[in-house]
Amino acid sequence: MYRLRCSIINFVVFLFLVPIFGFAEDVEKSSPVTVSGKLSIFSRYTDNPYFGGEINYKGSKPDDLYGEIAATVAVTAKQNTDIGLLTGQLGVYMAQTIGDDFYGLIKNETNTAWDAAGYDSESENVLLNQAWLKLSEAFGSSFDITVGRQDIALEKGFIVWGNPRLETAAWINFQQSFPFAVRVDNKFGNLSTTALWAQAERYDKDAFENDVKLYGINMHYDFNEDAYIYGSVFRKDEPSLDDTSSDIDTQENNTTSYDLGADIKYGKFQFELEGAYQTGDVITASDKFDRDAYAYWGAVTYRFEANLNPYVRGSYFYYSGDDDDSSDIEAYDPMFSGMSGWNRFFIGEFVGENQLGNSNKEAFVYEVGMSPTESLNVALMYITDNLAEKNAQGNKHWANEIDLLVDYFIAEGVYLHVGFGYAMPGKAAEDLYGDDADGTFAQCQLTYNF
Repeated sequence: MYRLRCSIINFVVFLFLVPIFGFAEDVEKSSPVTVSGKLSIFSRYTDNPYFGGEINYKGSKPDDLYGEIAATVAVTAKQNTDIGLLTGQLGVYMAQTIGDDFYGLIKNETNTAWDAAGYDSESENVLLNQAWLKLSEAFGSSFDITVGRQDIALEKGFIVWGNPRLETAAWINFQQSFPFAVRVDNKFGNLSTTALWAQAERYDKDAFENDVKLYGINMHYDFNEDAYIYGSVFRKDEPSLDDTSSDIDTQENNTTSYDLGADIKYGKFQFELEGAYQTGDVITASDKFDRDAYAYWGAVTYRFEANLNPYVRGSYFYYSGDDDDSSDIEAYDPMFSGMSGWNRFFIGEFVGENQLGNSNKEAFVYEVGMSPTESLNVALMYITDNLAEKNAQGNKHWANEIDLLVDYFIAEGVYLHVGFGYAMPGKAAEDLYGDDADGTFAQCQLTYNF
C-alpha cells in the first residue's frame, strides 16, 4: 500500500508535465529532451568480513567473491514559461547482485535483510528512481521549487545525502532518491538556503522502516571562494511502533539535529570542521527517553607544490554512544548521512562499509595521496577505529585498517576504481565476533556515464 501511494503521487505530478510542456505560452522554444544515465559493473573479493566470525543476517559467511551490476536511465525535458523555467525528469534504476555479497545482505535474487524485516525477500531489479518537476525562478522570484521523487544531497553529506534503498547491488547503490519530497532553494547574494520536506522508504539506518519523514532547512554562506560556513536544523520523525512497517523495529526515533560546519582554504592548507547536536524522543514498547547525542568531524589537508601533486590529510570522526550511567539516550542518530567521497562518511572500506555504523564510534584517518594527472588519483589511508564507549568487557579498540584506493577517469564518461585493503581486529571486535582473523579485500568498479 505504501509503494502504491507513493507511485500514485509521483504519477499525478507527472500528469502535469504533459499540458505544461505541450501548451506553455509566450515562451522560447523548448530545449531538446535529453537522455542520461550510467552503467556500473563491480566485483569484490573479501576474506573474513567478520574477522573470522559468522555474524550476519543469515548467521553464516558470505561468498569470498561476488559481483554487482547496476544502471540508471533518465529522460529530462525543459520548458521556459511565464512563471519560470520548468524541468521534469523521469528515471529508472536497474540492478542485480551476482552471488552472496560481503555484507551478508543479498544473494542473487534474495534479500535476507528484507526477509528479516518482514518484507518479501525477493529483490526488485527495476525501480522508479526519479520522477520530479522543478520550477526555477518561480513567478519571477529567486526561489526554485522541486516536487516529486528526487535525490537530495546537502553540503558534505554529514546529515542529509540520500535515502538508499538496499534492494540489490548494495555497494554500487545508485538508488538514493526519496520517494516523495518538496524542496525549495533560494539564493540571495552570498547566502543560499534549502528548505525541504521528504518522505523516506526502507530507512536503512533503523530497521528498514517506511513512512519516515524528514523536514528542515539548511543555510550556506560564502565569504569568498576560499571560505564558507553552513548550518542546518532537521527533524526526522519515525512512525509509532503500532504503525511500523518493519518486523524488526523496536523503537521510535524522533530526532532533531542542529548542525554547523565550515570549510576554509589558507595557502596550501584546507580546514574542514562540522558538528551536530541532537535532541528528541526515543520511544520503546515500555518507556520513553530523551535523546542527548552529538557527533563531529574535522580534517586538515596540505597540498604540496610538486610533481605528481602530492597531499597529506588527517581526519578525526566522533559519534557519541550510550553511557551506562545516563538515563538519556546518548547514541548518535546517523540521520540520512551518506557517501560523498572516500571516508565521507563510510569510514574504511572494510570496517565502515560492513561492521560499524556511525554511532558509538571514534575514528582516526591518516591519508597520503597524489594526482599524477588530472584524471588519476591514488590514495593510501591508515584508519584506527574505536568504540566511543567501552563494551561490556571494557574494550574500545575495534580495528586498524589500511586502504589503497585508485580512481582513474579513463576517458570522458568512463571511470575505473580499484581498491585494496587489510584490516586487523582489536579486542572490541574480537569480543563480538569471537575470532581475531585479519581481513582483506580487493575490489574493482567500472562505470560508464552518458
